[in-house]
Amino acid sequence: MRTLMSLLLALFILAVPTATVFAQDMGDGPVVFCGDLSEEDCSLLEESATMMADLTEGSYVSTIEFDISGIPEVPFDEIAGDITESGSYIVDEALQKELKSMKPEDYMAAMADKEALQEMVMAMVDGIDTAQDIEINLNEELSGLLSDEIGYPIPESMRLRFVITDGEGYINLDDLSAIVPEMGEMSGWIGTELGPVLEYALSQMNLEASAADLAPMGQVMAMSSPEAQMEIFGDYMGIDRLADDAIDGEDVAVFVTTIDFAGFLTSPEFMQFVVDQVEASGEASISESDLAQIQMFMPMIGPMLVSGLNAGSVQYVSLDSGYTLDKESTFEWDLSSLMSMLSMTGAVPAPPAGATTFIGFNTSTAYSDFNDVGEISAPENAMFVPGETVVGMMESAQ
Repeated sequence: MRTLMSLLLALFILAVPTATVFAQDMGDGPVVFCGDLSEEDCSLLEESATMMADLTEGSYVSTIEFDISGIPEVPFDEIAGDITESGSYIVDEALQKELKSMKPEDYMAAMADKEALQEMVMAMVDGIDTAQDIEINLNEELSGLLSDEIGYPIPESMRLRFVITDGEGYINLDDLSAIVPEMGEMSGWIGTELGPVLEYALSQMNLEASAADLAPMGQVMAMSSPEAQMEIFGDYMGIDRLADDAIDGEDVAVFVTTIDFAGFLTSPEFMQFVVDQVEASGEASISESDLAQIQMFMPMIGPMLVSGLNAGSVQYVSLDSGYTLDKESTFEWDLSSLMSMLSMTGAVPAPPAGATTFIGFNTSTAYSDFNDVGEISAPENAMFVPGETVVGMMESAQ
């Protein structure tokens, strides 16, 4: 039972931030890249971004597919799989407004301050209802690697279902029993009050992290924002409107965004980006001689580095409602030519004849039920454990 409660706690903590993805900060307003689009097309994208940012209810189906193979000197030949998350959410309007106003640095500050983190997490528990169903499929090699690392068999296919509603969290035990053998034949749904459980868990956490400890995470969050991507790649991005299409009978405008990576790698902006990242890492500033070498060689090797790279995104905007119905992104990189070139210099081992080195990440998210989810209810016939009881079990496990 203690193992069960630990799993419940971990999954509940993970579940709350997932639901808030749709209410994250966009600065003073949605950041939209229009490039050379017409004023009409740009307005369509901007209006859609505003509508999506203002949503307090919605449903989604998000899929991530990954495939990494042929990488020299790694303990695997190929790891591949996919993760599909289907869910619905309802966010309190006041909470959504507060979350949208937060910057990456605000989240980092909360992570290092126990009281601030507790306040933020409890606000999310009270202000967000969500139901999620996650399916994970791994290839045999990745499943084996994870099994060896964790110490017990990890199945190639897994499922997790959980619900948060009215401050209570529920999780399906059938799913967990299939993953964690020691749970035995436990089945059905189990739930508890999240408030006292999370309050106790957070009180036990050690948040004495220094700014240097949190800096890498802050950099990732900052660089993943639309503003940062526009600042870094803006001059090397392109966007086009393709022929209109239809999704489930609804007419949509189709926008394709691409990045000229070869142009970026040979640009002054890239050189400044390198300098900024070195300085942000806390290391000594890059020397002028090292920077000069990069500037000299990058025009020659830059195009070779991105040879075989196919990356971009597609957005489908409803011509009826204005909402974005689907987003897709592609990152597929055939590194075979680059690996062959590097092997000639002795930087990496020579690949086997005909070997392919590949990294691929493809994502897609379909949106629906815009401000019309209805109600997210607790699962029927769920076993309920009072929060105080769960806290008592956690205390006795210390």
